[in-house]
Amino acid sequence: MILYPRAGYDDLRITAFEPRTSAPVLADFSTTPASYVLQAWSFANNGTERGLQGVTQIPHGWFPGDADADVHLHLSSTGALAEGVVAGFFVSLIIQKTGQALADAYTKLLFLGKTVPVGGYGAKTHIMTSTFTIPAANLWISAMVFAHVFRKKGTEITTDNLGAVTEAVDDVLWLHELDLHVKRSNFGTRTPTA
Repeated sequence: MILYPRAGYDDLRITAFEPRTSAPVLADFSTTPASYVLQAWSFANNGTERGLQGVTQIPHGWFPGDADADVHLHLSSTGALAEGVVAGFFVSLIIQKTGQALADAYTKLLFLGKTVPVGGYGAKTHIMTSTFTIPAANLWISAMVFAHVFRKKGTEITTDNLGAVTEAVDDVLWLHELDLHVKRSNFGTRTPTA
């Protein structure tokens, strides 16, 4: 039996980042199993702006038409987080199609966070933030995706998705990945909200 390609969602990830000025540091996230160190990007618990930048591109298998994309982050905190706390990072995002001037590119300043549920989160819990939808009109095959993920604790910043946001988590935050769910014209993974 031949199974022909069909549309499905897949992950487009940025996991390789370049530190910026006053950057977070690669630090020991875990010493298990067997005491072998695993590292992640550690954002200090202070008011200094610390950020990372990354880049990728929309894959050639992206499904044109009405196929929006959804962007979110994977992160953790060093200690436990109480119910109602909102953990997250600011993200400066640019999506630039091939042949498009930077002035015409899709640009957003976002806060991607997650409200801690009843019962709270334990130390270094894997947190997937809420998503932000990127309209299909702003995507195209080989479009560049530039991202600056940063923390600036205690400073009010006006975002395009949530208005004025002041991040104030009293703990070290860890960034693991920026993740875009894109619809591809082949077998894919789960829907972007699953």
